[in-house]
Amino acid sequence: FISVKPGDFLSEEALVDESDRSASFLRNRGFYDINKNQYSYIADSVSSPGRMILEYQLRTDFVPFKYSIGKVNIHHPADLPFRESVLRELNNIHPGDRYSDRAVNIVYGRFSNLKLFNSVNVELTPSSTDSTKVDCDITLTPSGIQGFKADVEASVNSTGLFGISPKLSYYHRNIFHGGEILNLDFNGNFQRRFTDGVTSNEFGASATLSLPRFLGISTSRFRSERIPLTEIKASYNYQSRPEYIRHLTSLSFSYTGNNSAWKRYLNYKFTPLRLNMVKLGRLSESFNEVVHSNPMLLSSYLDHIDAGVGANIYFSDASVPNPKTDFKYLRASLSLSGNLLSLFGGLMPLDKIGQRTIFSLPFAQYARAEIQLGKTFRFGQMNKEAFAARFLLGVGKAYGNSSSLPYEESFYCGGANSMRAWQARSL
Repeated sequence: FISVKPGDFLSEEALVDESDRSASFLRNRGFYDINKNQYSYIADSVSSPGRMILEYQLRTDFVPFKYSIGKVNIHHPADLPFRESVLRELNNIHPGDRYSDRAVNIVYGRFSNLKLFNSVNVELTPSSTDSTKVDCDITLTPSGIQGFKADVEASVNSTGLFGISPKLSYYHRNIFHGGEILNLDFNGNFQRRFTDGVTSNEFGASATLSLPRFLGISTSRFRSERIPLTEIKASYNYQSRPEYIRHLTSLSFSYTGNNSAWKRYLNYKFTPLRLNMVKLGRLSESFNEVVHSNPMLLSSYLDHIDAGVGANIYFSDASVPNPKTDFKYLRASLSLSGNLLSLFGGLMPLDKIGQRTIFSLPFAQYARAEIQLGKTFRFGQMNKEAFAARFLLGVGKAYGNSSSLPYEESFYCGGANSMRAWQARSL
């Protein structure tokens, strides 16, 4: 795996890079005290005219030796309520293990990704009792555990509609003393036109609980610097407008993870439970006529339950989500809905159009897949200019208890993320 190859031009930069690569390779295999300064190079330009015979080696006064891990101590303030078992599970450095730089980087990454500690310090020192070992001390400095955020926006448009939009958020980064993060969000949008008394109100609330592990799977099975997450989210939205009243409720349970290794970036999400419920409280006569004249619009204003599973994946040949260099990516998603409910369809009553219902609501049944391939080219000074191209392909099929995809799952063009010259869903 030597980076300097026969036929390459000789350069100091290439030799320094090779020293770094070789030192990193060996430090990941137990050679704790090796670094690029232990290398020396001998270049022979006489023996072969026009070519350089290059020899590089470790300095003769340096004797490499493999180290193992001795004592491992984790320090955090005594007044921080935190389960020691969680710290031990996240820690990837254990007594008796062979020393490895990568193991140290994993520990840095995992404790930093907890978002509970303001700083993470991993100090390795040669053992005072065993010359073949290095001791490890991990010191964690906590950050703010909980906090609030509030803001209010006011607006007015050309029709004389005045509005106010308050938002309130609360977070707790250690709700169950294991690095679990609880986020509570409340938002509203209250509008009124004083000339005729027209009002439009909206209120929403959501709760998200993020657990720093996959429920049912030990974190020790993962070798990434990133912590796998289990996310449970519930939300409710109430909309009251002159044309209609609508209630939207959702619940989801997801596993999320990402990894950046070997100059690649991978993000994945698997949702074994996804539940969305849309319930209409009122629909005005005039708006009802408009809705029934547009089949796609009609599907968004019909009561229904969307229950199923989903998966998303994002892969890039760069090690970060938004690199400053050329990169390629693949994004794919799959959703399946209504199949489990359909197994009990024979026990469910029929509505007036022949759909099986649960809690008096018809359930959606469909399959939907989407794939996106993209390439970004960077150029210009400091790579500040870019040209991007992408290819999208999607397919959706309603079957069983449904005749069409739910409105929120349909494909569309227009808007800021696709065809900017057209309004969303106008093509």
